[in-house]
Amino acid sequence: RQQIPISLQRQQKQRQQAKTQHQQSHTKRYRQQQLKTKTSKFMNKKYRLEQERQFAEAEQLQQQQQQLYASSKENFLLTLDLLAVVRRNASDKLRLIQMVHDNPILWDSRLPNFKGAEEEKNRAWEMIGKEFNAPGRRVARAFKSLRESYRRELAHVKLMGNGFKPKWSLYEAMDFLRDVIRERKGGSHAAEHAAIGLNLSAFTQHLTNNNNNNS
Repeated sequence: RQQIPISLQRQQKQRQQAKTQHQQSHTKRYRQQQLKTKTSKFMNKKYRLEQERQFAEAEQLQQQQQQLYASSKENFLLTLDLLAVVRRNASDKLRLIQMVHDNPILWDSRLPNFKGAEEEKNRAWEMIGKEFNAPGRRVARAFKSLRESYRRELAHVKLMGNGFKPKWSLYEAMDFLRDVIRERKGGSHAAEHAAIGLNLSAFTQHLTNNNNNNS
């Protein structure tokens, strides 16, 4: 059997090593390419999902803004309608006052269940609101404005004396609140007059008159 020269053996071994290295290098590049492709697909999918999420959030936010705008616009128009009713129409003012008067739970703080009757109050305001095609909270605010006007007139009457007749046309209609307002104030004239913005000299005169009467 013929022996292969050592130099030829070395060449064959080198070629085999080179072939193996080439295959390993090719396999490595192939795996890297596969990994890169998978990573790219994953990143593209992640980016797409993120874009879809952001778009969905933007769309949802836009819908919420549109709903808020529609609700605000509706409430604004209702407020204008109610103000037109309460400010310009005397008969409707009287009707509102009468309806509140017929529901003592809305104004008579002397009732034993007054403080814990929020649901009953809300139902009463909603019922009244239907008569004016307005939400209950709107007519409640309208009556609150009337009540504050009456409170100011009542303080003016106290200041000027019993012979004074207020010019406000709704004073007598609102006079059912007189005892309730007095009781809630509990004799705290200072707080009452400060709240309605009376000047200091008038307030001082009022206290002086009271002291003289008590003497």
